[in-house]
Amino acid sequence: MDRKFCCSTLREVMTELPSPSFFETDDGTLMMTVGTVETEDGLGYFDQAVMFCPFCGTGLQTDKSIAGKVKHNG
Repeated sequence: MDRKFCCSTLREVMTELPSPSFFETDDGTLMMTVGTVETEDGLGYFDQAVMFCPFCGTGLQTDKSIAGKVKHNG
């Protein structure tokens, strides 16, 4: 994805950290890993959509925009 960044800090976090906590899904949703858990199948991740930049406060996406992109399994 060719994301336009709201601030230099978010750009740095997403492009320069070796193990990013922030990532963009294939459908363009900006996510952040907020926790992990060890399971029988290996490490599991708990991810949360990022609504506002945690560094500058800019609104990045809305519930409505995410709902139009997310694919549900089930």
